[in-house]
Amino acid sequence: MVVILTIDTMTDTKTILLNRIKNMTPEEKDKALLAYMLRDASPEPLCTIEVVKNSIGRGVRGRYDVVIVDGDGSRHVVDFKERSAKIFYILLLMAKNGINRSSVRQDHLDNYYNVGCVLYNNFDIAKLESKSDETFQQFFNNAISKTRTAIKSALKGIDKPEHYLIADPKSHSSMLFIPLVKEYDGKVTFCADFVRETEAAL
Repeated sequence: MVVILTIDTMTDTKTILLNRIKNMTPEEKDKALLAYMLRDASPEPLCTIEVVKNSIGRGVRGRYDVVIVDGDGSRHVVDFKERSAKIFYILLLMAKNGINRSSVRQDHLDNYYNVGCVLYNNFDIAKLESKSDETFQQFFNNAISKTRTAIKSALKGIDKPEHYLIADPKSHSSMLFIPLVKEYDGKVTFCADFVRETEAAL
């Protein structure tokens, strides 16, 4: 449904807001003004997250790296210590609007497996599929925690590192997402080889 704001509607809205302001205490006005100014003074992070091919192609690093390019052009390769952490992070880079935490096992294990196969040789999720729900949740929570650790380590000294961390699902209706991607429309690029291999795996 498209809502068309007429001049009368906008005038009514302005009147309502003016009345609300008149009824505010000085403290409430200061708080509202501060929130507005902070929002206006917080520019979108000038950053690109890239998934690029590397020359290693083995171990936890796999065939592709996640690289964060900050505002001054410095490149930060994220050193994930576990395969699962890297796979989940890339999955969320691919899912701009995020993934519901409760649907990971039911709806996203195929994508997890496909990305894992693109990154690593002899990748297998048979053990993961056989885990009980409780054990799977422990595995999943650990992977998300390791992801945050890796991103924080790569971005030491960078302004607003929280934009690049997986958001806490408890604060976002069980949704998992990367704020830079979902809320700030940050640029994410995947190299041609990764796109080709991923599309072939799907």
